[in-house]
Amino acid sequence: MKPFALLALVAAISVRLVFAADVSGRWTAQTPARGGGTDTTTFDFRVDGKRLTGVVKMAGRDYPIKEGAIEAETVRFHITVNIGREIKFVHTGAVAGEVIRFTRELEGMGRKSTFVARRTK
Repeated sequence: MKPFALLALVAAISVRLVFAADVSGRWTAQTPARGGGTDTTTFDFRVDGKRLTGVVKMAGRDYPIKEGAIEAETVRFHITVNIGREIKFVHTGAVAGEVIRFTRELEGMGRKSTFVARRTK
């Protein structure tokens, strides 16, 4: 490979790795619920560099995003729900344009679910 072409390829890959996907704004998903149904969950994301903050609106309550991070096309964060004891919902998502494909795990319980969030206009 010619030196210029190799340099251009390395630069393009580096730019992709440095810049995170822009997920700022509101996203909505039908998330798995107890009893096999679904709930509408809203994610209000704010991005500052690689830091992800915001609120998850689920089951009529607001839960602040904790330890949120975004790197390239991956978002990670958790929320804590108190139902007599605290349960941590760990979210990992792959961003693809106007869609985020999430895996949500109940930490310590080994239960995982998947769902898709779409950007709300």
